[in-house]
Amino acid sequence: MMQAGYYRIPTLEARVKLIRALISSWETTTFDKEAIDLEVSKLGKISGARNHWIHGDWCASRTTHEVVIFDHRAPRDGAGRRKPVKAADIENHIEAVQKRTHKLKGLIKFNRLALSP
Repeated sequence: MMQAGYYRIPTLEARVKLIRALISSWETTTFDKEAIDLEVSKLGKISGARNHWIHGDWCASRTTHEVVIFDHRAPRDGAGRRKPVKAADIENHIEAVQKRTHKLKGLIKFNRLALSP
């Protein structure tokens, strides 16, 4: 039932808020609640880069093959209005997400979670 409700929440930000609220009321002596909460929070924060790439406006040059993504919130006359995107940027983001999820998996002792008091 919880899983069905969780996946009806449309944004990761809202899901992170729900998880963090549940963690705060979780009564356990088996798990390090503060460390788990911190990792969930960090995972939620790095999702902004993914959202920017997924939901952003992309443009590619036919002559230089440079790929840029536009930040419509940046000042129009500023250099930050368009940002080149490189494969290394995306690879670094993937690595950061994987690092956080592996650390979180270790903290929740995944194979013992169902046995938690």
